[in-house]
Amino acid sequence: MMSNKSTRNSKNVHGRTSVCQKTQVEKQHKKEVVDLRTLLIHCAEAVSVNNYTLASDKLNIIRQHSSVSGDDTQRLASCLVDCLQVRLAGTGGQLYHKLMTESCNAVDILKVYQLGLAVIPFMRAPYYFSNKTILDVSKGKPKVHIIDFGICLGFQWPTLFEQLTRREDGPPKVRITGIELPQPGFRPNQMNNNAGQLLADYASMFNVPFEYKGISSKWEIIRIEDLNIEEDDVLIVNCLFRMKNLVDETVYLNSARNRVLKTIRMMKPKVFVHGVVNGSYSNPFFLPRFREVMHHYSALFDILDTTVPRDNEARMILEAFLSVCNSQCRCM
Repeated sequence: MMSNKSTRNSKNVHGRTSVCQKTQVEKQHKKEVVDLRTLLIHCAEAVSVNNYTLASDKLNIIRQHSSVSGDDTQRLASCLVDCLQVRLAGTGGQLYHKLMTESCNAVDILKVYQLGLAVIPFMRAPYYFSNKTILDVSKGKPKVHIIDFGICLGFQWPTLFEQLTRREDGPPKVRITGIELPQPGFRPNQMNNNAGQLLADYASMFNVPFEYKGISSKWEIIRIEDLNIEEDDVLIVNCLFRMKNLVDETVYLNSARNRVLKTIRMMKPKVFVHGVVNGSYSNPFFLPRFREVMHHYSALFDILDTTVPRDNEARMILEAFLSVCNSQCRCM
């Protein structure tokens, strides 16, 4: 529907093109045509060796041709040019924490989630696979304990509650332990508390016996004793697309990711559902890491440009969310 609307809007605009507008288009064609992706790579190369003069020149050119309301390449360049700027200035950490503090609006996150599921198939498939796996392993069992690393606001689980109510023997008792990173600011547990309240409301709606425990902490310091695992639990560990935020063995031998995976192994879960993006985001070297980010998000921005109108509010929020939660983090 959004794609058709975008096409119709485009046709209407072209149908009303005036002589003045045609003149503007002709002038635009005369402007210098640039390859933004190549410029981004060249700028990243200059940033990686601290060549401030060359990097600044490339940044200025990229800014002149990028736009948050343009096509997919212009929008991607608009996000990544800010990343390169803060990397060059050495202020990536401060900016990332500031943006994360400003971007934790529950309504905006819901809009991002809905739009992502609607137009990005490889975002929807893992949630379906995860829920289907949990339904299969919990058949006939009275208690299910889900430990969710990176629960955010828990939007994955209401659908599972609804499906559990259709069991012939009725829904089991569901315990969810939601693990999140502490949020910057004075309320580090706020997102986790919101997730617990949201899920409790949905569980009540579907008459599912429910218990929630939130843990806001660095994942690598969590102990099994903190999770209250019971012997008769059907234990499921779930982590979709969030393990990439942990430093791996390419940086430290006893890395945060290895410690988390070791803890999960010691839990001995019935299943471990793990979703990963095929990209070397944790590469210790900046330039290869930047290339991986650019290539991956080029595909996402291309999908959005093909399926969603450029003035769609949810699309703009999603693109800003992607740049905050992923691109900024990878360019520090």
